[in-house]
Amino acid sequence: MLQRRNSRKVKVGKLHIGGDAPITVQSMTTTDTTDVKATIKQIQGLEDVGCDIVRVSAPTMEAAKALKEIKENISIPLVVDIHFDYRIALEAVKYVDKLRINPGNIGNTDKVQQVVNACKNYGVSMRIGVNLGSLERDLFEKYGYAPEAMVESAMRHVKILEDLDFYNTIVSLKASDVTRMVKAYRLFAEKTDYPLHLGVTEAGSKIPGTVKSAICARTEVDVIKLVEQLENATERVKKPIKVAIMGCAVNGPGESRKADIGIVGAPGNHLLYKEGKIVKRVNDNEIYEVLLKEINEMENGK
Repeated sequence: MLQRRNSRKVKVGKLHIGGDAPITVQSMTTTDTTDVKATIKQIQGLEDVGCDIVRVSAPTMEAAKALKEIKENISIPLVVDIHFDYRIALEAVKYVDKLRINPGNIGNTDKVQQVVNACKNYGVSMRIGVNLGSLERDLFEKYGYAPEAMVESAMRHVKILEDLDFYNTIVSLKASDVTRMVKAYRLFAEKTDYPLHLGVTEAGSKIPGTVKSAICARTEVDVIKLVEQLENATERVKKPIKVAIMGCAVNGPGESRKADIGIVGAPGNHLLYKEGKIVKRVNDNEIYEVLLKEINEMENGK
């Protein structure tokens, strides 16, 4: 029998996470949230295959406003991913069941207080989402990419909310490395009774990505297509070269720094990383050729 950790119970729409509630499955759309029809269609498809909760991204105010119509046309709880702008959070909270937001990233205490108040008023929970690829600089300098860095980061965000008397919180600690991710969750679970959202980030291409989790909607690069092209083109490469194909500008830079060569998707153009440093910007139509050239040069010792 599965032994469950004792944790608090947090309401997310018509469901609960933690405590004695059934374990739920959450997925995320890959559509542009402002394309309301496509987003609704994808969510309904996820519902049909058993998805319990769905997350969409709202990087703009337009996307936040689109959540109203999306929510009206789905039957499972809706979660919105907010990056840094508290004003987008204040709009989005009117229509969703949970905010994915890190309070330490949205500015001063007054801004966080406004978001907390809105969540209380609308009965919306929050998910703190720590990623290994976007740690605070001082924690990276202290721990590097160790699981302890994610745990300390999560505890900082938790304390911000607790200081504002908000406890309706779920926490995730994600990394592309599964072993490191599991250790981080275990360390965090020893310190608190907050319920956990389990998952990895930067999942990979078709086969490893299916095993780990699905690609998310924050991508600025067609990650799956690009990875598959490069895998086919580099099948015969014998030298161990670590390549990062990152679609997300939030977590991508940190993850790319760990690779020999990496590309990070960004609106308009993309950043090429080599041995942990940005070397140049790359246009959409250049990514494949540039990465393949760099891989071939590394293989040949150039």
